Amino acid sequence: PVDIGPRGLGRASGPSIIAPFVDISRALRDASLPMVRSDDAGDYLCNMLFYNLMHNAGTLGLRHAGFIHAPYTTTQMQRLTAAGHALPHGATLSEADFLRGVKLILQVCASKLAI
Repeated sequence: PVDIGPRGLGRASGPSIIAPFVDISRALRDASLPMVRSDDAGDYLCNMLFYNLMHNAGTLGLRHAGFIHAPYTTTQMQRLTAAGHALPHGATLSEADFLRGVKLILQVCASKLAI
């Protein structure tokens, strides 16, 4: 697992919070689903969600937490483009591949974290 502890949340020290990102990455790649590892949660809403998640996980004493930034589905991107929104983006996924990826991520988490 990759250590993404809450030290950047105003704490000098504290327990690390881990999630099985290496195993998730491998499962997605093995399933031929696009995946890019990053330590950047993005701007504004995603960043706020990530930091609140990490803060609350640390406060509640949770050992496992993580944030995965999912790409737009092909249908979402088509709707946004049709509505005049010019969004920079990388890969998009079909709804079927998106759901397949979510299922794989949940399976990895359940097996690796013994939830």
